[in-house]
Amino acid sequence: MFVRHAHPTDCFYLYNMMRCLARHNNSTDSFHITQLELQNRLFQRKEHQVLVVEQDHNLEGYISFNIIPENESSAAWAIISELYIGGCDTNRKEEITQALLSAIAKEARKYHCTDIRWKVSSKGHK
Repeated sequence: MFVRHAHPTDCFYLYNMMRCLARHNNSTDSFHITQLELQNRLFQRKEHQVLVVEQDHNLEGYISFNIIPENESSAAWAIISELYIGGCDTNRKEEITQALLSAIAKEARKYHCTDIRWKVSSKGHK
């Protein structure tokens, strides 16, 4: 198992995982992105960064985040917008979650972030 930055070739799998997350959160009505738009947002416009967990050429989960750069009044910080772990047993989910959170902490240190925050929405989520 290893964590890496997502590539454009991952968009098909990322799209399917995002649809699963939307179903789990009862928010499929607000899931209006296409696979092509996802690829554009992630790799052309770079709206989010995505790290994926890969095992034996299969993606097992992802974490989506942004780095908010430092400015005159505050230090840089990272914000997590989504975390998805595919269907597996509890121990495996914990292992994948730990790997993704460790990887985002490493990314945050790289950008001199002083804080990692988690974007939480109460709309339609379980």
